[in-house]
Amino acid sequence: MSGSTALKHAVESDRPPRWLRTINDFYSDFKVEFSNFLATSEIKKAFNCQHLSPNYSLWKALGDELIFKVEISHEREPAWYVAAFSKTIMKYSCEIYEKHSYLENGNQGLRRKLGVKGTAWVAGFPVTNAVISVTYGDYERDDYIGPQMDVGFRLSKFSDRRKLIISVDLAYLLTEFVTELKFYFDGRKPLPGVLDEQPYPIIWVSYGETRFSTNFKHCESENWTDRENDLFKDCDAHNVHVVCKDFINEIKEIKSGGYWMPFIPTGDDGKENIIFPEPVEYKVEYEKVSPVWQSSEKNWENADDFMDTDHSIGKEKFQNMLNLLSSTSSALPTPTDADQSS
Repeated sequence: MSGSTALKHAVESDRPPRWLRTINDFYSDFKVEFSNFLATSEIKKAFNCQHLSPNYSLWKALGDELIFKVEISHEREPAWYVAAFSKTIMKYSCEIYEKHSYLENGNQGLRRKLGVKGTAWVAGFPVTNAVISVTYGDYERDDYIGPQMDVGFRLSKFSDRRKLIISVDLAYLLTEFVTELKFYFDGRKPLPGVLDEQPYPIIWVSYGETRFSTNFKHCESENWTDRENDLFKDCDAHNVHVVCKDFINEIKEIKSGGYWMPFIPTGDDGKENIIFPEPVEYKVEYEKVSPVWQSSEKNWENADDFMDTDHSIGKEKFQNMLNLLSSTSSALPTPTDADQSS
C-alpha cells in the first residue's frame, strides 16, 4: 500500500487508530476483490479462460504487503491473473482514496499518496529455484527461494500506483498472443545482486484510467539497445515479445546454465504445449536434480555434488509459478518464477 507509512505516523486522536482499520481491511478485502475479478465472465472470456477455476493462494503477508502465488498449468492463465490483479489494484486504490476523505485538509496531501501498487513475475521449480519447508513448532509453511524470486523482489521497487511491474519472463508469456493489455517500457536498470547486475528491462502494464493516470510517452534512453529504441516507440505486444526474447537469449549466453525460455506444460487444448514447449536443456538439468528431491533424507546427505553444480533443490516440481505482490507500503521489495513461474 503506497503511503501507508505516512498514514501510520499521521497525528490522529481516534482509538483504535484509523491506519489499523485501513490495513486490516486491506488484508481481508483485497483477496475478496481479486477473487471477484477472476470470476468475472468478461475477463475470463477475454483471455479464453472460461474453463479454468482460480487456484491462487496467499503465500505470505509482510507488514502491509501481501504476496500471492499460483501454479500455472495453462498458457492463457498468466494473462487472466494479471488482468484481474491489475483491475483489483485499480479498484481498491480508488476505494482507499474515497474512504480517507477526512485527510483532504492538512496532512500535507497524505490522502493523494494512499493507494495500492503491485508487481508480478514468474519462477520455476525445482531446477532454478527451490521450495523449502519451514517448520517452527506448530508453524509450517513452504518458502520459495532462488534467483528468479530475487528478480521479483528487486523489481517491486519500481512499482507505483500507475505501474504494475512485470518480469521479462512473464512479459514474454503474456505477449505471445495477448493484445488486451497495454504495455510500457522504462528502459533498462540494474537490479542489485541480480543477473550480475546486467541492466534489466523495466516493463509494466497500466492499471487503467484512474485519477493517478498520466500520459506516458516514449523517450530514448542511453541504457536501451537500438532495437529497444525502435520497437518501444510503439509498445504493442509483438514488440514487447521480441525484446523479451532477445533479453532472455542474452542472459542464456552469459549464464552457463539454469536459465531458459519460460514454458508452460499445457496448451488450450489440454495437450502438451507447443507454443511454450519445455526446453531440451531443462529436461537435462531436471534429470540431474530430481533424484535428490524425489528420494529420502539419505539423498539429502549426498546432495553436495548437486549443490556444487549450481542446481537448486526443491521438494516439488512446479513447472511455473506466478507471484503477485500487492503492497501497501511506500518502499517495498517484490518475488517471480519461470523455470521453464502468480
